[in-house]
Amino acid sequence: MTPQAPDGRWLSAAQRIGKALCQQAIWHEDRCTWIGRSQDEADEQTLVITPTAESLSTDLYGGTSGIALFLSELTALTQDESTHKTALGAVRHALRRPLPRASNPIGFFSGTLGVAYAVARSGSVLQSAELAEEGLALARKVAKETAVDDPSGFPLDVISGCAGAILGLLGLCQSSSTDSFLPFAIRLGEYLCRRAERTADGQWLWHELALADPSQSPGGVVWPMTGYSHGEAGVGLALLELHRMTGRQDFLDGYYGALAYEDRFYSARRGNWPDLRTWTPDTAVDDLPVWGVTWCHGAPGILLSRLRALSLLPELDGRLLPQIQGALRATLEAVKTRRAGPRQDATLCHGGAGYGDILLLAAAQLGQQALHEEALQIGMDLLKEEQPGASYLTGVPSGGPNPSLLIGTAGIGHFFLRLHEPSILSLLVSPYAS
Repeated sequence: MTPQAPDGRWLSAAQRIGKALCQQAIWHEDRCTWIGRSQDEADEQTLVITPTAESLSTDLYGGTSGIALFLSELTALTQDESTHKTALGAVRHALRRPLPRASNPIGFFSGTLGVAYAVARSGSVLQSAELAEEGLALARKVAKETAVDDPSGFPLDVISGCAGAILGLLGLCQSSSTDSFLPFAIRLGEYLCRRAERTADGQWLWHELALADPSQSPGGVVWPMTGYSHGEAGVGLALLELHRMTGRQDFLDGYYGALAYEDRFYSARRGNWPDLRTWTPDTAVDDLPVWGVTWCHGAPGILLSRLRALSLLPELDGRLLPQIQGALRATLEAVKTRRAGPRQDATLCHGGAGYGDILLLAAAQLGQQALHEEALQIGMDLLKEEQPGASYLTGVPSGGPNPSLLIGTAGIGHFFLRLHEPSILSLLVSPYAS
C-alpha cells in the first residue's frame, strides 16, 4: 500500500506543537523541563479531581526523555534550531536527573532503560554519535547493575517491567547494530518463564499482572490482566520477539501460553477482551461490565500484539485473523463513539492519537487503504480539536495541559509526524518493528 503523499498539514501541526513546547520549556543552564498537569489528580477512592501541576519526571511515558524523542524526530525533518536546542536540553535533563527511587530501572516507559532508549534514539535521528553513545552507555549500566535473580522480583509488564525492557533492549540491539543487549534480554525472558504458572491445558498465568485489590475481590482471588501495556498480551509478545531472535522453544511456549490465557476471555461478539479486575469464575465473560478500548487496555492494544504475532507466525492466521478482525471492529467503533461525543482526550495512551497510530500500523501490515484513510481522518479530527497555543485535551484526569509523550501533546505531535512520514517508528508496539 502506498501512503498518501504528504501535503504539509501534518508536519505543520507537529511544528506548532514543537514551537509551543519550546516556548513552555523551563531552563536552567543547558537543561530544560516542563510543568504539566499530574497523572494523580483524581483521588483513587472518590475519583474527585483536584487540578494539580508538577514538574515532569524524566521517564519516556510522562517525562522529558519522551518529549526529547518527539522534538528530535521533528528536528530531523525540519532542521529547526529552536527544536534542536530544546531537544538537547530535555535530553540533558533526562540524563542528569535520576528517576524516583520507586521507579524500576528496567522500566521501558517508566524507568531508566526507557530514558536510555530515548537518548540513543534521539542521538540516532539527530545524527549525533556522541549522544547515541550516551544512551547506549546508560542502557549498559542498567544491564550491568540489574540482578535478574533478585528474589524480591521485578514488575513484569510492558510499562514498567520485564516485557517492556525486552522490547526496548531488542530495539537498542537494532539501533546499535549489535547483539550486546541480547544476553540481558534473554535473562529477563528466562525470569518471565520462571514466574509463570502453567496450567494443564497450556495457559501461562503471570499473577503479578493482576491489578485488582485482593482484599476487594471475591474470595481474595485476582486474575492476570488481559491487554498490552499491563497484561498478558504484552508479556507474550516480548517472549515471541525473543524467540525470533534466539529460536528458543521456551520463549515460544511462553507466547502460546499467554495467547491461550487471553483466548479464554476473547468475546467474538464484542471483538474484545474484558478488564478482569471485576471477574470471578461464576460470571460469564460476556456479562462483565468493563471492556477497554484503548492502547493500554482492551482491543486496540491487543490488536497490535496480534498483528505483530501474525507477521512472525503466519501459520497462525486461522487463529489470529478472526481476533484481528474483531479487534479492528471494536477499535473502529471506539473511534466512531469518540467522534460523536464532545471534545475528548487526544493522546497516544488512551486517546485519539493512539487510535490513529494503531490504525496506521494495521493499515501498513494488512494492506488496507480504508484503515489508512481512517487514520488520516482521525488526524483531521484532531486538527479541528486544536486550541490556541497548540493545546489539546490530554490524558490526565482533568484533561488539562500536559506536554508529555504518552499522555500529552508531544505524543499528539509524534502521531502527526507519522502521518507525514510513516517510516518514523511508533512506540506503541515493538519499538523496532513499525
